[in-house]
Amino acid sequence: MEGFEFTGDRLAAELWVDVKANSEQGSVSGSIFITYLNGMIRVADINDGKEIYSTTLDRIKGYGLDYDRSSQDAYNKAVEALEKDYITDLLNSILQ
Repeated sequence: MEGFEFTGDRLAAELWVDVKANSEQGSVSGSIFITYLNGMIRVADINDGKEIYSTTLDRIKGYGLDYDRSSQDAYNKAVEALEKDYITDLLNSILQ
């Protein structure tokens, strides 16, 4: 049976998923605030440290009426991009 489950216990894991993301304030255009999100996803084999999958998200733009809302918009767009463009490759790499 193929599949996986998540654990917070590194000793019980076969793979390690490292996800990092941050947003930075951009410009303001009228009353619209712009934020840029940068992120990275890396999956590695615990036993040998070999990288199985890696991708980056570069300068995904978010818009809002303040920086908090524009940052949230950028994170939402990043999740949409992951679901649409990256998740199939990620799962295929993990399940090989």
